[in-house]
Amino acid sequence: MNVFSYSEIRLIIAKSTSSNNIFLPYLKSGGIKPKLFPQRISLIKTIKTYIKKYCHNSDKYNVLYLSILYLDIILSKNKISLSHDKNLKYLCLCCFLLSLKLIGTYDTSRKIISNFCRNYKQEYKFFEAQCLMLLEHNLVYTTTYDYLNMILIKEPRKIVSICNSLLYQICEESIYTCYSPFYISIAIIQLAKNSINDKSHNHYDKYFQDENVKTLIKKLKNVVNIPSITTAGINRRSEERRVGKECRS
Repeated sequence: MNVFSYSEIRLIIAKSTSSNNIFLPYLKSGGIKPKLFPQRISLIKTIKTYIKKYCHNSDKYNVLYLSILYLDIILSKNKISLSHDKNLKYLCLCCFLLSLKLIGTYDTSRKIISNFCRNYKQEYKFFEAQCLMLLEHNLVYTTTYDYLNMILIKEPRKIVSICNSLLYQICEESIYTCYSPFYISIAIIQLAKNSINDKSHNHYDKYFQDENVKTLIKKLKNVVNIPSITTAGINRRSEERRVGKECRS
């Protein structure tokens, strides 16, 4: 988001929230079936493993949250059987690679396909084509991580760190699939500010008074641990070390 000025960011967010829709507009009506949520958690953990193993630059979290968004859209279509282990593997890999290619690290994605899919390249290509159809060939979305980066562009690093830690937890929860990325980002910012009693003003703090945001805050408090300034970075590093061990095992 460094390519945009502050005024441009304000305009982007204003246009993207003009409909005032707090729910996810791109999930199929009814959203993801509750029975799929346990598998969704497992799939996201696998994507996080891929991020740790293959992404080593500043774009890794852009790739992560865009991958999760693709996953949620595809799961909401309920067209892929998750009872087959191979489908689970392909789905994780496909969402990750599509995100990786869109963000711009195409060479990395090509190497992963060459190595990871060495024995089933054609089968994977067919699966990816199916996923693209379920995504209606639309790969450009604004994720919660994008909104946080835009809204927090002038905020202290400590707030950004806590927000990132909260998002890393929340993305695995079912509630993450119920609200739009903008409103999730607003709720995360409020939780982060409250956790350190931060009274500084941000233009988007006005949304804290939205009744939908208040409801969302209450729900999020039941599913996450609110980190302090000190523990935010520690918790995130601990999670990344755990994922690193999983990659090596």
